[in-house]
Amino acid sequence: MAAASLALFCILAVFVSSVSHAEPWTSWSVAPKSSSPLHGKVWSRSRGDFITPEELAQAVGEADMLLLGEYHDNADHHRLQAWLVQEFAKARTAAGKPKPPIVFEMIRQEQAQQLNNFLSRPNVRPEDLGAVIEWEKAGWPDWTIYLPIANAAFEAGLKIVPGDASRDSLRDASRQNLKPLPQDMRKRLALEEPLDEPLQKALLDELFRGHCEMVAPALLSPMVDVQRFRDAVFARNMIDAANEAKSGSAILIAGNGHVRDDRGVPIYLAKQNPTPLKVVSLIMAETPDGRDDPQEIMNKRPDGQPAADFFWFTPSFDRGDPCQDFKKQMGRKPSG
Repeated sequence: MAAASLALFCILAVFVSSVSHAEPWTSWSVAPKSSSPLHGKVWSRSRGDFITPEELAQAVGEADMLLLGEYHDNADHHRLQAWLVQEFAKARTAAGKPKPPIVFEMIRQEQAQQLNNFLSRPNVRPEDLGAVIEWEKAGWPDWTIYLPIANAAFEAGLKIVPGDASRDSLRDASRQNLKPLPQDMRKRLALEEPLDEPLQKALLDELFRGHCEMVAPALLSPMVDVQRFRDAVFARNMIDAANEAKSGSAILIAGNGHVRDDRGVPIYLAKQNPTPLKVVSLIMAETPDGRDDPQEIMNKRPDGQPAADFFWFTPSFDRGDPCQDFKKQMGRKPSG
C-alpha cells in the first residue's frame, strides 16, 4: 500500500508539474468570446507569415532590448510575457551573457527606493511585491494577473526596475509642449524634435478614438506630449538599467502602444544610445469577433506596415462598453 501510494504521488506530482509549466498558448485563463484560428499564433513581420512560439523564442533570444506589449487587463498576455521573459533569460545565460533587468511601465521612479528595499530583504516573495509598491492603488489591474511575470523574474534572478517617470515630471510634461521640463532632461531623452506630422496625427487620432470621440482633439494634444515623454523615459530607464547591470540588455513590460516601433520606445532607444541596439518588439493582439485576417488586426504604421516585429494573437474577452461609462462621466446619456 505504501509503495502504491508513493507511486501515485509521483504520478500526480509529474502531472501537476506538467500543467503548471504547460505552454501558455495551449489554454486560456479567460473564456474567449468566440473561437478563432488565430488564437495562439505568432506573426513575424520579417517573414510575412506565421512562426512557431519556439521560433519566436529564438528570435527574442538574439535581442539586446526586448519590448513586450500587452493589454493591461488580459491575464493571458502576462502569461505569454512571462514565458518570453524565461526564454530570453535562458538564451542570455546559454550565451554566457549577464542577466537583463526587467523594466515595468507600472512602477514609477519615486517608488525605486521602496522597491529596492523590498528586493534586498532575504526570502522575499513575488506575491508580496504588489502590496509593497501599492500596485492596485495606482489603478492597475489586480497584481495576481501580473504575478507570472514577477515569478519569472524572481526565478531567473532578474532585477525589477521602475520604468515610468515621477508624478511631478508627468505633470510638467503635460503643459506647454514639454517646456516646463529642464532643457538638459529634454536633450537626454531626445525630445527636442517633435514627432513627424503623420505620426503625430495618428497618435492624436488614436487618443480621440480612445476617448470615445467625445473630447476635442485640441484638448488631447497635451496627452500626445505625455505619451512621447513616457516613451522616452521608458527607453532611458532601459538603457540606464542595462548599463548598471553591465548586461547590455533589458526587458520592458508595457502597453502595446508604447512598444510600437514607429513612434514608441524603439525610436527613443535608437536616439538615446550612442551605439546601435538590436531591439525586438512584440505586440499582443486580441482577436475581435469574426475577424480572422491578421492584417486587419495588427497595429499599423501610417504607411500601412506592421508597427512591431512580432504579433501574438490571443482571445479577447467581454469588457462591456467603456464608452457607456465615459459618457456618464461626461454627463451625457448613453445610447442604446
